[in-house]
Amino acid sequence: MARALTVEEQQRYPWASRIIDYVPVGTLRKVGLWAAVLALVCFLAGTVALALVAVDIRDGVSYNSGTLGRITLAVSGVLAVAGFVLGLVGLIPALMRSATGPLLWSLAAMVPGLAAAATVLLLGS
Repeated sequence: MARALTVEEQQRYPWASRIIDYVPVGTLRKVGLWAAVLALVCFLAGTVALALVAVDIRDGVSYNSGTLGRITLAVSGVLAVAGFVLGLVGLIPALMRSATGPLLWSLAAMVPGLAAAATVLLLGS
């Protein structure tokens, strides 16, 4: 949200030609980004825990066979979907207002959900 300087601002800041006003990010975008970050942390922590309890790590880590793997997928999946939905809800007003800061927060909240969806589609299940 750039605008031209007022006369007082031009005197105070002679080197500047315009000023950028602060645009608040919003609570929904912050919650969406925190949900996305927590989804990644939960998934990584669950993966490390599964790797630690695996009998032979060379056989791979199975998410679908044990309770810990299913809990990891469920919790991180719910958080990733929540982050995606909240990011999508915040994306539309950010695009309409051409607000770069809120747009980046919304896109960052959507990334883990998109990455999980792309992984599932590429791997086939």
